[in-house]
Amino acid sequence: MEITERYKSLISLGHQWQHPDDDFEVVIDRAYRENPWFTPSNIRQAMKAITDQFLSEGALSYLIDKYKLDSPKVQKRIGLVLAGNIPFVGFHDLLCCYLTGHISFVKMSEKDRVLPTFFYRTTYQNRTQSIDLF
Repeated sequence: MEITERYKSLISLGHQWQHPDDDFEVVIDRAYRENPWFTPSNIRQAMKAITDQFLSEGALSYLIDKYKLDSPKVQKRIGLVLAGNIPFVGFHDLLCCYLTGHISFVKMSEKDRVLPTFFYRTTYQNRTQSIDLF
């Protein structure tokens, strides 16, 4: 997948998160039931911050230009161990792997399995780049 496709998919994700549908509310409820520290308002606050700071056109363009991102010559598997203490705490790690075109090999926290899976479902589905969640 080319950098322009990854860029467009992340912009689309940002728009989806700004205008959540019923599926989004189900995800929030599941995440809260799985980890009561993840209150619906905290999850929404985290998603708003992520959308504003990472998923805007300006923020993504800045990252792509600053680090001269393009498709990697050799796609690597990047191991990520996500903490589960804050909603979407590992988002930046997932974002960086996705933007650089590498494969994310993710060990999710037992306390936060719902939100990374939601990110996967909305970003990686039907794409050639992959992510392994375990």
